[in-house]
Amino acid sequence: MASVRLRSGRGGEEERLADHLRARVAARFAEQVIADAFALADDAAEDTAYFHTHRSRDLQRLPEHVRDAAHVLRNGEVMWRDTDAAAAVEALADAEHVVLGLDVRFYDPDERFVEVAWSVYRLDPTRSHDKNVEAARVAALDKIERIDELALPEPGESRFVLVTWDLHPSERSE
Repeated sequence: MASVRLRSGRGGEEERLADHLRARVAARFAEQVIADAFALADDAAEDTAYFHTHRSRDLQRLPEHVRDAAHVLRNGEVMWRDTDAAAAVEALADAEHVVLGLDVRFYDPDERFVEVAWSVYRLDPTRSHDKNVEAARVAALDKIERIDELALPEPGESRFVLVTWDLHPSERSE
């Protein structure tokens, strides 16, 4: 269980806050442990790592260094280390993709994770595709710039940003 320590003393209010934070962290990890148990039951041991790095057709429009930094999950979702996320968003927008959402994943040493929905962009049908691309880019980069607001929970080891984007206009079926 994560340890929560408050530096400013041991008053009743601070103890209630610490208890509340401990309960929230424990609940989040418990939910994830259950989800991980179901995933582990379905997969071979070598497939249970928290990500697999490989090339994806969806990434071909991106620069090589962004593709190489991508971690493509078995379900097709793609994430980058938090330090690479801004470059990924820039590259996706440069490739005319609308970044629809960012989720932040915190992994512990045992490869369990907690995921936090961090940003959502809703396509504006009154805007052109290019304007949606730029508005989504600005919104996503603003969130990434403030990612340190989401501190690593103990025993957190790493932080990744899972990025969701819209199809490229050329990939849409009319």
